[in-house]
Amino acid sequence: VVDHMQTGRIDLLINTPLGEYSQIGDHNIRLEALKKNIPYTTTTTAAWAAVKGIEYLKKKEVTVRVLTKNYGKQNSFNSVIPLT
Repeated sequence: VVDHMQTGRIDLLINTPLGEYSQIGDHNIRLEALKKNIPYTTTTTAAWAAVKGIEYLKKKEVTVRVLTKNYGKQNSFNSVIPLT
């Protein structure tokens, strides 16, 4: 995996290490991902969220919602921002 990162063949790393022996190699993988600025996740939930984010970005449309609308205060601000 580290060799593939070094040669630029990995753009997104999803690593879900299991067991005590897998933790040994995990350090080198995380370190290389940080050096190469490769997005990295260790859970399937975070991987799913990353994939969903990529799907939205490929549509070139982002919906912005104010958090206070969903958590108490009412606000009418909702908009769609096209990406250029």
